[in-house]
Amino acid sequence: MHGAQAAMSHDVGMFTRLQHGGLSNQVAVELTQEGFGKMFYLAGIGGNLSGFIQSAKDVPVIVAIDGCQVGCAKAVLTKAQVPMKYYLVITDEGIEKNQARDEE
Repeated sequence: MHGAQAAMSHDVGMFTRLQHGGLSNQVAVELTQEGFGKMFYLAGIGGNLSGFIQSAKDVPVIVAIDGCQVGCAKAVLTKAQVPMKYYLVITDEGIEKNQARDEE
């Protein structure tokens, strides 16, 4: 994760776009289960709900995890002016997207 893993703690918020049980979601779930931080979903932020946006801004370290270069999680957080400390694109880590799943 290019140095991000060492900085993760319970004060870390992870954001991912949930899509067909996507790999980026799985990564965030597993990191949360291992105690590296708390997972948040983007729907409330994308829906411009002030409570969700403020909760995200209150997290000291944000890690956005996208499944590909399209960058949905990054775009939602950027539009809501939620600062990201780390940004991870799964496909940049050498993991290929499942084309059949993406076309569902």
